[in-house]
Amino acid sequence: MPARWAPLKPRVDDTPAVVVAASAVPDWAELPLTPRQKHVLHLLTQGLSNKLIARELGVSVDTVKDHVAAVLKALGVSSRTQAVVAAQRTQR
Repeated sequence: MPARWAPLKPRVDDTPAVVVAASAVPDWAELPLTPRQKHVLHLLTQGLSNKLIARELGVSVDTVKDHVAAVLKALGVSSRTQAVVAAQRTQR
């Protein structure tokens, strides 16, 4: 190996590895959300940031922001916290 090349080192990331299958998302049949919006809401209930949600879904952070805005509008709430509370209330 040429001297100017350094061997690759595995990247250690301190963010949690989160894998949430779409089938693990609660049904939330009574919520007026698309399946994708329900998946985003589920990830919000797990406390994930937009960046981690984007990584999980394989989309851009801007796309996640659009999904979150759509979830908030559909639920008639103004914050992520209120959306999570609304989701938790439907699970009881």
